[in-house]
Amino acid sequence: MMKNYRIVIGSPVAYKELTAEIVINGKYVALIQKEEGDDKMIIELYEKPADTKIYFDDLIAALQEAKEELLK
Repeated sequence: MMKNYRIVIGSPVAYKELTAEIVINGKYVALIQKEEGDDKMIIELYEKPADTKIYFDDLIAALQEAKEELLK
């Protein structure tokens, strides 16, 4: 089954730690950062376009994969 999402690991200058951006159906929907530690990750949601609908399972899978990538 093809994934409808991808994870982009990066190091924006505004953060000391690596971040993970979640892209679903070609749209950036969230950034996960761990500035407060591995056990206190924060999800920053991007503003939602009016036509954005995301399957629950895609979002949960993307969040889990992003967390695993950041903890490597």
